[in-house]
Amino acid sequence: MIDTESYEVLFKRRVGGIPVRLVFSPDGKYALIANRESGDVSIIETEQQINGQVRPWEIKRLPVGVWAGGIVFNDEGSFAYVANNKTNDVSIIDMSTLKEAGRIDVGIHPDGIAYLKR
Repeated sequence: MIDTESYEVLFKRRVGGIPVRLVFSPDGKYALIANRESGDVSIIETEQQINGQVRPWEIKRLPVGVWAGGIVFNDEGSFAYVANNKTNDVSIIDMSTLKEAGRIDVGIHPDGIAYLKR
């Protein structure tokens, strides 16, 4: 975490292998980081209370498909979707339980992802 005015590093967090993308939930409560090599997503609570100090903290590392990449939330932030490049699917993460709710087969090598409202 970097202070945008002073560019000072405020906090550092170790996450999974080869973190490639970060996206914030619509309410800003969570940051999800796709860890390409370790096949998981780091779930960061952006304002975790620890020892009287508020700071970002990894609260869970959730296994997903192989070579996680793009992540997107639905409008409400109730679900996140993770493109898994080498398993050719998209993991559906239920943000109320912070568990993988299922997967969608999508074809060869998904990476970037967008959520379109109908």
